[in-house]
Amino acid sequence: MDRVTLYTHQGKRMLHLDLTGMKPPEYPALAEHAGRIITAATPGSQLIVTTVTDARFDNATTALMGRLIKDSNPYIKGNAIVGAKGLQRVAVIALRPIWKTPINEFPDFTSASDWLASLSP
Repeated sequence: MDRVTLYTHQGKRMLHLDLTGMKPPEYPALAEHAGRIITAATPGSQLIVTTVTDARFDNATTALMGRLIKDSNPYIKGNAIVGAKGLQRVAVIALRPIWKTPINEFPDFTSASDWLASLSP
């Protein structure tokens, strides 16, 4: 799936979840695919950039992403959110209490990746 990609930044392995422009019917496939990759990682190791620019959320989508976060928490070291404005920001704020790992918002992909790299020795 093109929206879920592994990449390396500053020598650190990271996962990019690209929700750019997504609509609610597209989320179940992304959540299933991302969940498989995240839970295959060593616990506490996964560094994730989630881009939400122009993504559309509804209550079902927010609940689905909440389940993905809950199931993935043991595997995540940090999550950087890119492009959260308006309703995307509302969804991030609603989901923030579910994350049990560091989470931060960034204006661009590079600064998000830089921050994640700083979390990992």
